[in-house]
Amino acid sequence: LPFLPLFKASSWLQFHIYAGLFSLALFLVHIGWNFSGGILEGILAAVFFVVFLSGLFGLYISRRMPAKLTRSGESLVYERIPFHRQRMIEEIEKLVQRAEMETLSSTLADFYHSRMELYIRSAAPKIPPFVAPDRSSAVRLRGELREHQRYLSGEERELADELGEWLETKDNLDNQESGQRLLKLWLFVHIPATYSLLILSVVHGALALLYRST
Repeated sequence: LPFLPLFKASSWLQFHIYAGLFSLALFLVHIGWNFSGGILEGILAAVFFVVFLSGLFGLYISRRMPAKLTRSGESLVYERIPFHRQRMIEEIEKLVQRAEMETLSSTLADFYHSRMELYIRSAAPKIPPFVAPDRSSAVRLRGELREHQRYLSGEERELADELGEWLETKDNLDNQESGQRLLKLWLFVHIPATYSLLILSVVHGALALLYRST
């Protein structure tokens, strides 16, 4: 309820984190460290651990991923990344065509179509790396492009340098898209599981009170 003056969002976040961590100890005490039980209790325990573990995962990536994405390159709005990707492809195609027309040579264009085009048009990886940005493809292609410059004229080398800069752009787009996508998607596990846990907890409590009264 952001329209109510009920403390800062950061304060609620810290409370949520500490309460979530404390819930594990409370859960274990509640069941007496005994995981045996009926079907409902088993389902309830499984859903609780889904909520708890997804919360830990979300805490980890929300603290680590933004800094890594900032170090990997320019921060981008997630919804605008497809636009930036399409614009990148169009600009690279124009660059390759300009290289052919201005230098009257297809050497750089042949290298692009045979070695780079598949990577440039490829989608971002589904899961981003956690330790460091995965720059293996971009670094490898930049190395190949530098090696290929021995076969290029002076004018072609300048255009090849521009092409190498677009490799950096592609690398940043991939890291931004895969990282931001993960930051959004984990909530699609955590939030539905949380609501399921709340519903099952009410049913569990109602049944416990019913059987105690009988």
